[in-house]
Amino acid sequence: MEINLSLIKKVEHKYEDYEYAATEIEVEAQKHIKWNTNVRCKYINKESALCICICSYVCLATHFFWLSSLQKDGLLSKEEFIKNSIKYN
Repeated sequence: MEINLSLIKKVEHKYEDYEYAATEIEVEAQKHIKWNTNVRCKYINKESALCICICSYVCLATHFFWLSSLQKDGLLSKEEFIKNSIKYN
């Protein structure tokens, strides 16, 4: 089987696009969290979704931003985040 180098380059470029967009989402999510400075945005295959990850908890990104929009000050408490997340190892 011959490997199509242009296909490899295409996948690498798409991954770079994903990494860039995930970083932008992390920056935006961090604005809604004051109790932790290690917010990550990852695509979780098991969930088939983009998630906000803090410590070992994950929350669907869409749900995370919806929850923060419900808060008077836009800040999501640690308790609220954990209540709406799943423990993930």
